[in-house]
Amino acid sequence: MKRILFISYYFSPSGESGMQRSLKFVKYLPTYGWEPVVMTIKDNRYNTGRMDYASLKEIPDMVRIYRTGMIHLLSTLSRISHNLYRKRDGLKNIHNKQVNTVDIVNSANHSIKKQLMDVLTIPDRYNGWFLFAISNGIRIILKEKPNVIFSTSPPATSHIIALFLKMVFGIPWVADFRDPWVSIMADTNKFKYRVNSCIEREVINKANIVIANTHSLRECFIKSYKFSNPESKFTVLTNGYDSSDFQSFENATDSKEMEFVISHTGEFYDDIRTPDNFMIAISQLINENFITPDKIKINLVGGGDYTKTTKFDEFLKGLGLTETINVIDFVPHRQSVEYLYNSTVLLLLQTSSMANFQIPAKAFEYIGIGKPILTVAPTDGATADLIRKTGTGIIAQPNNLESIKNAILRFYQEYKQDDLKKYRNEQAMQDYNRKDLTRVLSELLDDVVS
Repeated sequence: MKRILFISYYFSPSGESGMQRSLKFVKYLPTYGWEPVVMTIKDNRYNTGRMDYASLKEIPDMVRIYRTGMIHLLSTLSRISHNLYRKRDGLKNIHNKQVNTVDIVNSANHSIKKQLMDVLTIPDRYNGWFLFAISNGIRIILKEKPNVIFSTSPPATSHIIALFLKMVFGIPWVADFRDPWVSIMADTNKFKYRVNSCIEREVINKANIVIANTHSLRECFIKSYKFSNPESKFTVLTNGYDSSDFQSFENATDSKEMEFVISHTGEFYDDIRTPDNFMIAISQLINENFITPDKIKINLVGGGDYTKTTKFDEFLKGLGLTETINVIDFVPHRQSVEYLYNSTVLLLLQTSSMANFQIPAKAFEYIGIGKPILTVAPTDGATADLIRKTGTGIIAQPNNLESIKNAILRFYQEYKQDDLKKYRNEQAMQDYNRKDLTRVLSELLDDVVS
């Protein structure tokens, strides 16, 4: 059996969605003649409030996992700076004070602080994993003798680790991009952008194969890096869903529920993704008497920083939706699937045009479940393209309230007519099954090492 070294920052038992792709590849690769060895970080370096220990049961017994240390450089410097200023000011009774990373150099102005942070987060804020992973990676390769290295990002630091190991050992390397890297760095300073651009170019040049998880990202790479034979360098391997995650719910009824339930899984962030316009649309439909308030329920599963803010609470109350919207904090993956199965419509939000090359991993799980998908996303982006291609939902424009209201109302009317099953696409469910996608990966790996 051939052996593959997985370099993946996010891995079980982390409950972050980014770990699902690596976990499922590791789960199914032995079926196709590949023995995975995983290098990741220690459990206690993850967000301990978002752990999914049940996912560990999915890892085959043969898989060896090497967990390394890491440091968050900015957090470490922030603590040191805080301690120094405490001593300087003679503050003896400060407990549990949180210091924002922009306060690392209190004497500097905001612009200098931001530039300093940009420099300290090249290529990203996970760069404190590099030295730990390199020292451990060398030992792992000498011991395990893998036939190929597989690195997945984000974080981009994973690719730099793999690049170094490839240069030392000359082992074939596959670089997997779950999200874009340099193409979404428009708001960074020029120095950080240029350095990351140089690093990304080196990663692209040195990797034997570059995997993009959307066709639009692959096209972006092809345009940015002029290879004479791009077909041999760049390929697409989408995210997917694992049908085994759904087995305990496969007998769930498809009959009309007493309530019209819309559910979203995943976190919300004030500066990245919020459900604000969707919530306004719901409030207006209720106030305009298109939807009866006691007949609709919204589940926001996963919460996130934004839902814990006073701003969100006041916004929710102002819209009169405190009884309609149910915010559920992090739950293990299996429980999030249960929420989806008990829903009428699934909400997919991709509100920024900066994310046009990306498709949220949850989109494929939504397709696998077979419920209609309310997609609030730019109409020219990869997410909208997927929903159009599969016919699995309705697309609304993120900044157009009437567009969102019309989509919700259409689903509500079709729900009352028991006409939602038309959004279930059996072919798409087959195409995006994780086990079949892993077979495609195994064939790619076979070609790389042949």
